[in-house]
Amino acid sequence: MNTRSFLSKACHLLAGIIITSFSVARSQELADVITETLDGPLRGTRRHVDVGITAITTIIDEYLGIPYAAPPEGSRRFKSTKSLLFLLDNREVEKFDIYERGRESGRAPEPVRAWQRIRDARSLGLVCPQTQTTPDDITSQDKQSEDCLYLNVYSPYEEDTPTKLYPVMLFIHGGSYEYGSGNRYNGSALAQYGIVFVAINYRLGPLGFLSAGSGSDLPGNFGLLDQLMALRWIRRNIAKFRGDPENVTIFGSSAGGASVGLLMMSPKAKGLFHKVIAQSGTANAMWATFDLEPEKIRSRFLEICTELQCSYDTVAENVDCLRSKPTHQLSLKSICEYISCLGVDPPMKPVIDNDIIIGFPKDLLLNGNFPTLPYMTGTVRAEFGDYYGDTFTKSQMESEVSSFIETMYGRPAAKMIKYHYTNWNQTINDGNSDSNYMKDNYLFAEVLTDLGLVAPTSFMAENLSRRRNSQVYTYYLDHHTSYHSVELNYVFGVPFIGGSVDEIEILRNFTDVDKLKSSMFMRMWSNFAKFGYSIMETMGWRHAKYVGRILRHPSGVCDDDDDDGDDDD
Repeated sequence: MNTRSFLSKACHLLAGIIITSFSVARSQELADVITETLDGPLRGTRRHVDVGITAITTIIDEYLGIPYAAPPEGSRRFKSTKSLLFLLDNREVEKFDIYERGRESGRAPEPVRAWQRIRDARSLGLVCPQTQTTPDDITSQDKQSEDCLYLNVYSPYEEDTPTKLYPVMLFIHGGSYEYGSGNRYNGSALAQYGIVFVAINYRLGPLGFLSAGSGSDLPGNFGLLDQLMALRWIRRNIAKFRGDPENVTIFGSSAGGASVGLLMMSPKAKGLFHKVIAQSGTANAMWATFDLEPEKIRSRFLEICTELQCSYDTVAENVDCLRSKPTHQLSLKSICEYISCLGVDPPMKPVIDNDIIIGFPKDLLLNGNFPTLPYMTGTVRAEFGDYYGDTFTKSQMESEVSSFIETMYGRPAAKMIKYHYTNWNQTINDGNSDSNYMKDNYLFAEVLTDLGLVAPTSFMAENLSRRRNSQVYTYYLDHHTSYHSVELNYVFGVPFIGGSVDEIEILRNFTDVDKLKSSMFMRMWSNFAKFGYSIMETMGWRHAKYVGRILRHPSGVCDDDDDDGDDDD
């Protein structure tokens, strides 16, 4: 295995492959429910959900497949989303644009007319086009369409307080910006804790993130525009589902965790949400956004156009040509046949467009002017252990890690980094020993975990905590040998509901300890959404201060004799 093939595989570790696709086995339909949104009336389902959770209610109203934007297909492909029109008696139209009116000129899609008859919201909508990565029914080819901008709402109902407004939690799924769907996440368990839960689809792969560069006729970031439009839909409509538009938390895992961080720092999202949870993903990670120069982004776009026989003089003409191509020709699977999709980076992802993303996330974090919001983030013990723990021999591991780290950091830094991951039970040999480099195969996964998630997550939390009036919380899950996004099991109550985050393994034999941890996670997440702090406050936890770092092992690097003593570490 060479470094390029290793990096290609590593790319997909950033995806949030975990699937929380399950049905509530112990639920009973009580009645149909009707609610009147600004876009038109909806018919949902009221359910009694009895899964053994001690929370505020077992009655949940479920609305599925609600369109929140015009279908981005045909002439609307590669255009920013607009909210659906809603028609009043005088048939006046209200528009909620993402961009300023001037910047929308020539790019905005034709809006969709709202409905006047009751729309059925008792079944899931279609998912956005993607390369299917798991053998589940949610994202099968017959469930995919460019008409995919739908969301699902799970709302608690208490008979004594039928008009009470609850905090809102919007979940943005992971999937390397390549695959996934909000349909995979059932919010019934979390809603029982007094949360209105919303899960969305957004455009993925080339249809969601293909770019010709900032300021061009194809600036990219259409998937982020969809996320913004979903937030605007919540602002307009969520009170009709007993949700409080003035108390909205956005949360996501993996690429979804990076997305919520990007939205937090975006001027376009200001005021649309009030708290943020980033799970096993962060906006400042090296894989979260493109750091390519505009010329390279444009060159990549033109390469794709040439392969698709769209070789015109202007970006606008090429984009019009791409709109005429069938969906499958614009799939990532198809495009990766003629462009390089190797590397740590997902092949399609957000770009610096100077509008939604106005700078590199690390620079914005250090110098940006964005609101200080309550923020919770964390990782799990072995983010990539499930993928790399037993796939490499020791000699392969040494070769891959050495090449990878030296490419990233240079030889001197690589030597210190590798020293940290050395088998400390054996004597260090600076030669070509095959016995003391790694403790075991799982340390290779630990290198990737630290590089791709732990280090940037810590950097984000540390710098946010330095802001005035900041509220920053971090968690670390090491129950079992926790792998990437496994916390979703606990956040969505899978130990209570049944099913699995992985359709291949239907039974996971969850124990009472798993149920206890799941209850804790759901209470922590819901309390954070309600109050801006988690259950940890009531457990006597104190705020941490970054006054220094503690090394787990001696670094093997001696200070210079003329050290001035100013080292903060």
